Amino acid sequence: MDSFAQMMSALNELELEEKKRKLKLSSTLIMKHPRESMDHQSPKEIKKAAKDSTRRTCVRCCTLEPKDVPFKACGGCHSAFYCSKECQKLDWAYHKRSCLTAQKQRRLEKLGGALVSNRTLFSYLNLAIILSLGLHKNPSPPSFFTAHVTLVIEPEDIIDFGRLQGQIGDEPPTRNAAGKIKGMLQIGTVTPLPDNMGLGSEEDLRRRTEVVFQENSTKYAPDCIVGSIVLTLFDLGNFSQPNPVNGLQVPTIIDADMILIARMAEPFHLILPSTGEVHEKPMAVFSCMEYINMAIRQDHNNRFLLRTEMLKSEEKNILDTASAAYRKEDVQEFAWMCIRRRMECESVYQALRMWKKDQNRRQSLA
Repeated sequence: MDSFAQMMSALNELELEEKKRKLKLSSTLIMKHPRESMDHQSPKEIKKAAKDSTRRTCVRCCTLEPKDVPFKACGGCHSAFYCSKECQKLDWAYHKRSCLTAQKQRRLEKLGGALVSNRTLFSYLNLAIILSLGLHKNPSPPSFFTAHVTLVIEPEDIIDFGRLQGQIGDEPPTRNAAGKIKGMLQIGTVTPLPDNMGLGSEEDLRRRTEVVFQENSTKYAPDCIVGSIVLTLFDLGNFSQPNPVNGLQVPTIIDADMILIARMAEPFHLILPSTGEVHEKPMAVFSCMEYINMAIRQDHNNRFLLRTEMLKSEEKNILDTASAAYRKEDVQEFAWMCIRRRMECESVYQALRMWKKDQNRRQSLA
């Protein structure tokens, strides 16, 4: 190797190390909100709450699953549950349109249950839903609402995220002894519920919600809004085509205080611990999502139970969304939003955004 080539190689190494340094620095960012009340639940408390909050109902008749006799799952998707063979047969004409063999329902139940059982994170997820649906702008909010939350599994190390996207040279991501990348749950989208989710009508969702609240003797004030949140795990293979998907239904109650917080719209504070520098972020759907995602990223000891090993399909999601062939016009809008749109909004990805722009500029000048 001649001296010029050696010099260029050394410069590339320096640039690579600088990328890693900035990414590591961005992953230490902390987000605070004036109205937050950090409720330090133990993992044991979260597990118990998750078990109670994600009890299933029969897809056909809305009977609540007994605590000691589990319902039978559809053998194809493991997502739809039935109290009897009769209900399953009666529902098949409808369910066969949305039965997906690739749905990872147990994974969704475990991670989704831990998320909605975390009181602090779930309150800010509800805040994002209020903003997304415009409930705070309505002087007479609806008595029932539905929302869709897409969950994404990403590497817990932001450098591994950059490696999967091909932005950290040719370095492969870090893997454990089983060949897996350590991952974590992130909120991908918070939107109104699409019509093609395969979970029945809004009236079906309302009935299931009422059954759960009645069984649990749940009481709430007259000024509260009752709703149903449907959680799904992001899978580019499902969303790149207009196929319906199954999800985990979570009944919820939004009280008047949360509506008031949305109306006050106090900004979030973004803090860089190394310098103490503070920036404000206006309250919006994406800043509420970023608050949750940043809190999960900072949970290095996994107290929230939201860390998991990544599946190959989840690695492929990140790899594919970095591809030039992945165009917004080729996929449904929330498929684009799950990763690409979040990268445009969340501060932790700022270094990757800047390098991508610089790379595009260099290519245009070449």
